Amino acid sequence: MFTLLSCILPTFPQLRGAPINTAALAASRDNALSQLSSQLTLIEEQLCDGRAWLLDTERPGLADISVHFTLAWIKAFKPSKPLFDEAKFPNVLKWVDRLSSLLKAKRQEQGVPANVTGAVAGETIVSSDFEPYSIVGFDAQEGQRLRVQLGDTVRIAPDDTGRSYPTTGKLVALSLEEAVLEVQGKKGTLKCHFPRLGYVIKAAKDSKL
Repeated sequence: MFTLLSCILPTFPQLRGAPINTAALAASRDNALSQLSSQLTLIEEQLCDGRAWLLDTERPGLADISVHFTLAWIKAFKPSKPLFDEAKFPNVLKWVDRLSSLLKAKRQEQGVPANVTGAVAGETIVSSDFEPYSIVGFDAQEGQRLRVQLGDTVRIAPDDTGRSYPTTGKLVALSLEEAVLEVQGKKGTLKCHFPRLGYVIKAAKDSKL
């Protein structure tokens, strides 16, 4: 993990929007591994009744995909390998392998994706049907909390990695679950949907497009 970080650290502070303290990261490794062990224990308890998927569904859901993505990534790093102990977490490891196999099979079924140019992709996106803004609506109370109004020019960025690269556009919908911006691109108007969790919304200096 830390070998990988050493490769990306030169540009990571700019991407993250804050300096990286490598000494502090190294010092916190054991605590992070301890926390991960606790998380694995909770997942093991969730799966101990023999269910195939985390929420006992017929097929894997968003919870499975989200947790699997993180664990499969962490599992590949040498410092974390001892944590994935088959004696302690047999159900977790079976679940990881089960979903990994399913995802591999799905990728093989899809075949090789077609290559398209950026121009074609842009034209396809702007000419596609889109969800009416009324479905998301505008939550006036949330707008008041965020000090934004419908039609304002706002900036939306992740609250972690990527915070230095906000998306700027016209606010056309806002709810407790998502925000929608109209962004003018070279091919036309893009409708960009952002989840509320994990993102920060701020009014731009010029509040109207």
